[in-house]
Amino acid sequence: TKTSGFSLLPSGDRLILRELAGLQREAANLPVMAELAARWCAHNDLMGDRPMIHVEVDTFEHELLPPPQCVSEEGRIIERQLRGAMLNHDFIGDDRVVPGAFDIGWKTWFKLFDTDQRRTYSKDSKGRELGYHVEPAITNLAEDVHGLKPSTMGSDKAGTLAWKAFVEDAIGDILPVRIAGRSSTHVLTQNVVDLMGM
Repeated sequence: TKTSGFSLLPSGDRLILRELAGLQREAANLPVMAELAARWCAHNDLMGDRPMIHVEVDTFEHELLPPPQCVSEEGRIIERQLRGAMLNHDFIGDDRVVPGAFDIGWKTWFKLFDTDQRRTYSKDSKGRELGYHVEPAITNLAEDVHGLKPSTMGSDKAGTLAWKAFVEDAIGDILPVRIAGRSSTHVLTQNVVDLMGM
């Protein structure tokens, strides 16, 4: 059975997610989180009294997170985000603030110079796709660069709102679900790699 294009959460997944949402809410409401948030604001205003430390765990969080407990694909996506929101607090002890909400980014797409970015991924022994090979869109710079078109981009508003409603149905009474913008990353050298390979 489907709802808003997503599978209905199994009851076991729902219980797991609601417990995790409660743990995130508890952590977010700790007095230290308000103190850290104030320190980050002061830091960003160049008025901080000490350096702020945030350990980025993207490349090794799988070493810290337990195996997923949810069985549905949608449940695992939500579970990973909930566990990830508390990872630094639980394991690192840095200055990252546990968010008081479950943030969803807009579903967007972007095609650099309107080219298809083709990558062939390789999997490690645990099935994780870590390394990849770029199939270059430009093989001869002098000849191919003139065929590049303006980049295209867009967003899926209906898909974003449907996902928000789906997550709200699961945990929204425990943890607010909000659509939040994400910081954009612009790495010119990555664009060159995506176009021409290494």
